[in-house]
Amino acid sequence: MPLVICGDGMYGKDTVQMRGHITGVTGILYKELLRRQRTFLTAVVGIAEFRTSKICYNCKSDDMEDVKIQDGSRLYSTKMCKTCQVL
Repeated sequence: MPLVICGDGMYGKDTVQMRGHITGVTGILYKELLRRQRTFLTAVVGIAEFRTSKICYNCKSDDMEDVKIQDGSRLYSTKMCKTCQVL
């Protein structure tokens, strides 16, 4: 049985622009996943995304920094905890 984890950041935002791209199928996709869950074809789990990029899930520290690669540029949306070194 597939496990699908959905963040709560896009619920109810079918026509919101994100970084210049219009999102439009989140509601339809979520409803279809829930329909499949009722017939035991998949398992859907919701997750609260509040401050997930600000606080380390491992040590609960708020000392996060952007991950940088060898040429000095940063990886988009990838954070590393300065305390426990977890990505």
